[in-house]
Amino acid sequence: AHPVYGAVVRVGISVLHERALARSRAQVIEAVGGRRREDTLLVASWRLLSGGGSAELLLAGAIAGLARHDHSLAERLARAAIDEGGGFEAKFLAAEAAHFLGRPDQAEHELAALAAETTSDAERARVALVRFDNAYFLHGRAEFELLEDAAEAITDPTWRDQVLSKRSYARSLDSGPRGAVEAASTLLESSPSRRLTAAHVAVAYSLLRLGRLDDAVQLLSPSSDIAAIPATDEPWLPWSAFRVRALALVYAGSFAEAEELLNRAYDQVDQPAAEARADVAGALALLHLEQGRVQSALRRANESYTLYQQLGRRLFARLSYGAATQALALAGQATRAAETLSALDSLELPITVLYET
Repeated sequence: AHPVYGAVVRVGISVLHERALARSRAQVIEAVGGRRREDTLLVASWRLLSGGGSAELLLAGAIAGLARHDHSLAERLARAAIDEGGGFEAKFLAAEAAHFLGRPDQAEHELAALAAETTSDAERARVALVRFDNAYFLHGRAEFELLEDAAEAITDPTWRDQVLSKRSYARSLDSGPRGAVEAASTLLESSPSRRLTAAHVAVAYSLLRLGRLDDAVQLLSPSSDIAAIPATDEPWLPWSAFRVRALALVYAGSFAEAEELLNRAYDQVDQPAAEARADVAGALALLHLEQGRVQSALRRANESYTLYQQLGRRLFARLSYGAATQALALAGQATRAAETLSALDSLELPITVLYET
């Protein structure tokens, strides 16, 4: 009932006994046919410990682990699935987990090898997108040839659109907001689908900077079935779009509405290792700055940029470092503000024109 008691019990369990317990518990849930995601993750974890897990079970567990933002467990399950013949999907998830765990060199080595094994447009696009993210979001190194080579090899219009939209998103950061809107709008007009893409997020944020708040919100709502707050296990794209929508409320002066929405989202994302948590905390920091709540702004900004760095997303940390610096300056702590700017400089990120001011 108490964590300390559990820790004492576990210390007294031998490795062999632990494996036997894990095996028996896995067999019980397998016998009753547990199908919930929580069941899958539990059984896969127990099979990882005790043995006897199929590639399908271990792979399903890895997917469930990533959905919970437990990247370490997801990687162990994915690598176990590889040993059981899990194929492309297991190798991809293992490399992606290594990327999120801050091992970019290993991730790139594995993804480069996996690129030679792709057999479908979906596989080509997914590998190219993570390879690009691995270099760009951690170091700010835009390897556009990865996306361009993939786009040339992909015939499926939906996946090709995703790849080209990521290229447009990255290039938008090297220009001011007007240039970003002009550059990406052509791509959005020619897009074969109405799915949300990285280009939508880039253009919407630039529209905010131009004061076109309604246009930004409309662009991020291509269909009426988009939830006000994305699900916790959604990837970065829906959460980035959510963050832009929340900032539209902040920039419009609707502080109470923005705070209510962001607090609900923050409470919903209860996994502290979730990228969405960094997005929401960063938006809260900017809101609190506008409200004059400098201590709250500093607390949320620190949480945001720390988490971005842990998840290999140092490029995204720039705005949160800026919010933290501004909060410290407003609080009269000039020395700490200067130290925070120095910490940002030490990341050696490339200049991002869209955020420089």
